[in-house]
This record gives sequence, structure tokens and C-alpha cells, in this order.
Amino acid sequence: QKAKETAGEVPGIEAELPQFQSRFHADGTNWLWTYRQRRTPAEFDSLIDKIKSGHISVNMLSNVLNGGGMPTEAYIRSMLYAGQLERDYGIKFELATFMENQTLPYGAASILAGAGGRYSWHGICGCQSKILDIAQPRDREIYWWQGPDGKRLLMKWYSFQGLSSLGGYAEAKSTKVAFTKVQSLLDDPVRYPYSIGAAFGYGGDDVNEPDNKNQTFVKVAKTNSKGNTSVIVSNEVDFFKDFEATYGAGSTVPVFNASFGNEWEIAAASV
Repeated sequence: QKAKETAGEVPGIEAELPQFQSRFHADGTNWLWTYRQRRTPAEFDSLIDKIKSGHISVNMLSNVLNGGGMPTEAYIRSMLYAGQLERDYGIKFELATFMENQTLPYGAASILAGAGGRYSWHGICGCQSKILDIAQPRDREIYWWQGPDGKRLLMKWYSFQGLSSLGGYAEAKSTKVAFTKVQSLLDDPVRYPYSIGAAFGYGGDDVNEPDNKNQTFVKVAKTNSKGNTSVIVSNEVDFFKDFEATYGAGSTVPVFNASFGNEWEIAAASV
């Protein structure tokens, strides 16, 4: 890719308008650590630059974890590398996510927000659980996820419409479906009284993806941005910042604090 850009065959991301520039999300700091071990210092510095510019965002946890099966110390240890990078490079990790599990522990919001987290999103598989009733329909699609001490994160957890649709952990597996579903959500002011929506997650359980997948997102954003509709290629964090700036101080965003249990984690431990 770099060689092609140098040769002028493929334009660099900065050649596009900001809303159409390719973005990427890494779902754990373990991938930053791995990249650092296998690349040159200059290449790692380039990665840090992309994080600073907003072209790459990273989950502040080390990996996608089973939060309901972890003691408090495990949460803190999981965020150790993120803290080191923040101090060493002046970057900020604000997104903290668990994924796939129908469950979500009550106190996690306090731990993550206490470590500097501001945003979270949850997508589930709708499988391997006896408590699927929490998936759909949900009483709130986006809300302040608040812990027992009052600390909170802005949480996007849409009603489950399928693994590769809204509410799943690969919401944007089909970019066409993602756009259509988000548009339908925005057209339902009773269920979703906001004009800003998002679909996150492409990979799902797939190991390898086409190298040009990011260009599909760019194409969809360009094709569907017209009239009063603006489609933005997101790094996930930018959605939350926009939503918070627009609605965060208002009373329309509910505050919710509850436990969704740890059934999934108990099942994993039994294995």
C-alpha cells in the first residue's frame, strides 16, 4: 500500500475529505503491543501518529474480555499498557468495550470511567445464553452507563437485529444493511429521538479480510451523503464525541445503572 501511494497509484487518506478518510478500530491494546514487538520504532511511531490524528482508535482494555468473570485487579492490570502509552506518547484512550456476551457487570462502568474511559458500545451474538430477553427490544438504545459510585460512560447498545446487523458485534458486516438499518433507526423518533446514529464492527469472527475493505466504507459514505444525510467513516470515538456534544447535556439521554449478570462468564469458567 505504501509503495503504491508513493508511486501515485493510490491516493493517501489525506487526499479525501475528513469524513471520507479510512478509519480503523483495534479492539485491544494487545495488538499495539504485538505491532511494537514486530515492527521498527519508526513504524510504531507512525502508528501512534495515526492514533493521534484519529485515523485509528483502540479499546483501552488489552483484549475483548469476559468482564463478569474478572476481579477488580484484573481490570486494572488489563489497562496497564494503555496507561503506559498515554504517559509515554501523550495519547488518550477513551473507549472501553466488552463484546459478544449478553451479560455486562454492574461495577465495570465505575472501574472503566475511573481509569479515564468515556465511551462504550456493546454488540452481542444472541447465542449461548438463557437470558436473551435482554437483547430485544431494549428500552434504551443509547444511554449513560452508570456505576455504583456515579461514574459513567456513554453507552451505545442497540436492540439486537442479528449478529451482522444492529445490536450484533459485526453491525457493519454488510455496509448496505448497516446504512439502511441506521436510517430506519433515525426515522423512528419515538424509539430513537436523535439525529446521530452509528453501526460499528465488520470483522466478526473472520480471521482474514480483503485489503480493500476500508474502501467499501468510503464508497458507501460518499454515495449516501446527500441532502440532509451525512454518512461518515468512523473510528467509533468520533461518533460518541459528536453525540455527546449534541445531546450529552440534555435530558433526552437516560441514565441507567444495572447488572446484566455474569452467566456467560460462569459458563466459560466451567469449561
